[in-house]
Amino acid sequence: MIARNVNIVTDKAAAFKLIQYGAKQTALELGGTTTVKSGNGVLARTVSENGGRGPILIDMRDKAQAEGDIGADRQDTAAPNVNITVRDDAAWTGRTYYSPTVTGHAVQVDVRDRGTWFVNNDSSVTALGLSGNGRIAFTGPQSTLLDVKGDLKGSGGLLDMRVDTSNGITDRLTIGGKVEGKHGLLVRNSGKEANIKTMPAMITAGQKGEGDFALKNKGQIVEAGVYQYRLNKAEGEAGGDAWRLVYAGEKPVPPAPPPKPGPKPDPKPGPKPGPGPQPQPDPQPAPPPQPAPAPDVDPSLSTQARAVVNTAGLGTSFNLWNAERGMMASRLDEVGRDNAATGFWMRNLGTRQTIDNGLGDAFSQKLAGMRLGADRSFMTEQGRWVLGGLAGYTRADRNLGDGGKGKTDSYQAGLYGAYIADDGTFVSTGLTYNRLNNKYNSIGTDGSSSRAAYNRNGLGLSLDAGRRFGFQDGWFLEPRMGADYLHLGSANFDSNDGMSVRTGSGTVLQARAALKLGRDIEIDKGMVTPYVRVGVAKAWANNGDVVANGITLSPGMGGTRFEVGGGVMLNVAKRHSLYADYRYTRGQGYKQPAAVEVGYRYQF
Repeated sequence: MIARNVNIVTDKAAAFKLIQYGAKQTALELGGTTTVKSGNGVLARTVSENGGRGPILIDMRDKAQAEGDIGADRQDTAAPNVNITVRDDAAWTGRTYYSPTVTGHAVQVDVRDRGTWFVNNDSSVTALGLSGNGRIAFTGPQSTLLDVKGDLKGSGGLLDMRVDTSNGITDRLTIGGKVEGKHGLLVRNSGKEANIKTMPAMITAGQKGEGDFALKNKGQIVEAGVYQYRLNKAEGEAGGDAWRLVYAGEKPVPPAPPPKPGPKPDPKPGPKPGPGPQPQPDPQPAPPPQPAPAPDVDPSLSTQARAVVNTAGLGTSFNLWNAERGMMASRLDEVGRDNAATGFWMRNLGTRQTIDNGLGDAFSQKLAGMRLGADRSFMTEQGRWVLGGLAGYTRADRNLGDGGKGKTDSYQAGLYGAYIADDGTFVSTGLTYNRLNNKYNSIGTDGSSSRAAYNRNGLGLSLDAGRRFGFQDGWFLEPRMGADYLHLGSANFDSNDGMSVRTGSGTVLQARAALKLGRDIEIDKGMVTPYVRVGVAKAWANNGDVVANGITLSPGMGGTRFEVGGGVMLNVAKRHSLYADYRYTRGQGYKQPAAVEVGYRYQF
């Protein structure tokens, strides 16, 4: 029977019932654009009647799509041999099933020439062929077993399997004979943690052979939860071959060398009679057995684990907040030379930061932010007070490596104040609240996407003190010291593929010192003030751990940072002020090659 370019759908029966009566073969060919879907989940029921011995051939080819199982029911007492071929871009979704009461059958499946068999439930075959980019994908609702009684023949095929980390098991291919050729193995990643110690081998062969499997995941690495794994071939329990996952950082233990034969013993004379029996010392207890040495393991973090720590680590949020603090600080710098009573201002910032928290690879985040604020001055006998408020938004776009991306939308509101004495001494402070909306999308070694989104609240406090020393011709020198405190609230979230992440509330404390050199130059209807600046800062974190799948990860904050920069402030037409600033920052685990800030103020 040949079915080409047709659509076959049944309601409650099998799509085909193939009955073998005699010694000749019975053939079913599905080709072209044919699609077959049976109502009861059975594609072909194969039956042998009246002693029929000939095989049944089922050939799926030429992009045909067939869905349903192939086998025999309990009411069938005998079934013929069945040869199933899936080739030429055709696809079959189903399993082989035979009731224990059915006798006399053998099932051979050959997947080749870009054909695909989607094994959606446990199946058993007598022999299996896989070649020519043929693909066998395990797609059952839980871990799926494909049992091959004989050999795995052919070369150049692909197995598409999964790690069922929630139950500590995997899809499995068991081969009674041997593996003859070389094939690829694609293992689907998971966000859940894998228990490698209890997980069985993914592929086993009862006999040793020359065949092998190579991971097709990127870098030949499988990712399950926090860590990465590789495929290891070793001797199976029955003396054959076994392929299982081991930590990517685990070094394979070489087999022990075979013992060398010792010299042949020379004949010796018989023993001489010895003295009488001597008293024996009390027996000593045997030493307790020593535990086997732990494997030499340095686990590597998965791409999603790196995305998590690079997004949820305290250092990432602090570096964003610290850049935002700079916009408020630039306004507080400006009030020292601004005698206007009331005004409003705006600042815009653009920068790119490269951060290395010590876990995984360094990553970059690009920041673009804006602040709007207003303040008012109050004169006193020995100086003046400035009080104001601000609000703003900053967007951070992260490049997490390996194709992964991250993003934070930061919404900020705050209050600030400063006191400027007539002798040039100043003290300033600022209090800010942040709402951080975070998300990431990491690309695993199997090409899959792992995503999560979560929110976090932050409360920041800054304090600065210094003095401005004036010299001739408008020159000035301004040393200052500062301290910053940032508290970030806890965040709990789960990724789309099952990784569970918990971060407790944490704090960051930063100490700063800076020196600014500049000059006030009067111009027509205004003043221009160019300046240069150098600074140093150091931050410390408390409770900055990220817990993923119950595994604690501790991203670092980096070391001491050094900053150089410069800028210009321009007052024109008495009411208008312009501002531009550039700074370069570098330190252990942190680099900011260019932060550019521009601003404007209108004075009432």
